[in-house]
Amino acid sequence: MLRALADRTSSFIGRKIIPSGGERFRIGLSLRSFPYFHHAHNCGFPGKRKTERTIELALADFWLDRVTDAVEVGAVTPYYWPGRVKHVIDPADQSPHVTQQASLLEVDLTGRNVLSISTVEHIGEQRYGMNETATPMQGLEKLFRECARYLVTFPAGYNPILDEFVFAGGADKFGKVRYLVRNPDESWRPAPRSLAWRAYGGDGITWANCVVVIEKGGVL
Repeated sequence: MLRALADRTSSFIGRKIIPSGGERFRIGLSLRSFPYFHHAHNCGFPGKRKTERTIELALADFWLDRVTDAVEVGAVTPYYWPGRVKHVIDPADQSPHVTQQASLLEVDLTGRNVLSISTVEHIGEQRYGMNETATPMQGLEKLFRECARYLVTFPAGYNPILDEFVFAGGADKFGKVRYLVRNPDESWRPAPRSLAWRAYGGDGITWANCVVVIEKGGVL
């Protein structure tokens, strides 16, 4: 789900650009690395801030290349890769690529492979058509209980209840949890939870300094 998306046309077809020197990032101790995802819309286009979307979409790109029949919860990929994910669930987004207008807690995801980018932090809010009586933790519990595999990413610093839960280690029961923090030079690096919480602030509105990655299924 994108915040204040001004241009909802398919002209924003995503493309990866590897800056000079082949700039890449890692998400842990593995030697595997990922090229930053750059895009003209809010996504680290050369000369612009490397927002959380720069790394979230890089990880999603890798994951989608290896996971078949993915379902997306929260419409983000339609604005970068229109049509790439065939089943997109979102309670309010009007993109023509949204195939089911419903919230996460209203759908049966049993046995499904789910991608969710910058969405769970909005559960419990009155924005974006989310169920205001639910909590992000209920959403994570549902995904863990029902899904075969999933990749969930979200920026820390937007939902204090979720942040407190995650940085206390509560999300560890839902899969492999990794943290990425922004460096002063706009690159991103992995960090242990004990250090990531110190960096997670942002302006609380449009950008973050820490992204949480929760994965079930071991694709990344």
